[in-house]
Amino acid sequence: MELKWLEDFLALAELGTFSRAAEARNVTQPAFGRRIRALEHWLGVTLVDRSGHPPELTPAGRMFRENAAELVREFHRLRRDLRQEAGEAGDTLVVVAPHVLALSVVPGWLREVKAAVGSFRVRLVTDNVHECIQRMIAGEADFLINFFHPQIPLILDAGCFPYVTFRTERLMPFAQRTTSGAPRHALPGTSEAPLPYVSYGAGTFLERAIELHLAQMPTAAHLVPVIENSVADLLKAMAADGQGVAWLPDTAVSTDDLDHRLAPAGNETWGVSLGLRLYRAAERPGRLAEGVWRHMIERDAAD
Repeated sequence: MELKWLEDFLALAELGTFSRAAEARNVTQPAFGRRIRALEHWLGVTLVDRSGHPPELTPAGRMFRENAAELVREFHRLRRDLRQEAGEAGDTLVVVAPHVLALSVVPGWLREVKAAVGSFRVRLVTDNVHECIQRMIAGEADFLINFFHPQIPLILDAGCFPYVTFRTERLMPFAQRTTSGAPRHALPGTSEAPLPYVSYGAGTFLERAIELHLAQMPTAAHLVPVIENSVADLLKAMAADGQGVAWLPDTAVSTDDLDHRLAPAGNETWGVSLGLRLYRAAERPGRLAEGVWRHMIERDAAD
């Protein structure tokens, strides 16, 4: 039995289809289906009637849904209480963030917060978007700083994980800067000569956001993936080396990069706007976390 199976089942019950739930859980649909079957095998009952479209919960599935959410909450509550009893929580703010935001956004955010609430110790945990969300759900952090896109759902219960949107970020296409200052690869490319594309990888949050934006563009982009990696700094290095076009956060590209290594591969219309949200773990109380949260709420109200 794995806790993620329960969380998978709750995502399926909420979103109604295997495809949408798999996307929200950042796994492939076949892998998601196997995990639901593993849960059914462990329980010894069928939870989902797959004969129709969309699939429906069986009577056992409906009964299980009523209890699964509480099981997940109780497990994380117990874990939190044990850590607090052992003295491992409370005096340190634990923040999780995707690699790119840990490098480009978190330092400035911490300076702002410390100026408002005073100095404190921080444990910063970085991972890909999916794993950051899982760490938050698992009760391992006080705060999650993450991207937000209205068409890409994140399965975080607003009652357990309230949030505030505190700024926006733009992903812009960049390519190697030639000696003339022009990009080595410029959008949109052509069907006969598609541009090499350095991507975050199929199914990742940032890649889905880019795909959604490109699908809405009046001019089609002709791209052929050549390198995949979820770390934006590595993609930046590959683009600067001439390997292809990469969509990078504005804050990850310095003036020095633009002077010597990178050039915009397209105009502003190719940019992808994303919100940045701070999620709080409501079940991890503490004076330090409360002070940071109060500052962010007051900041949001002032804006």
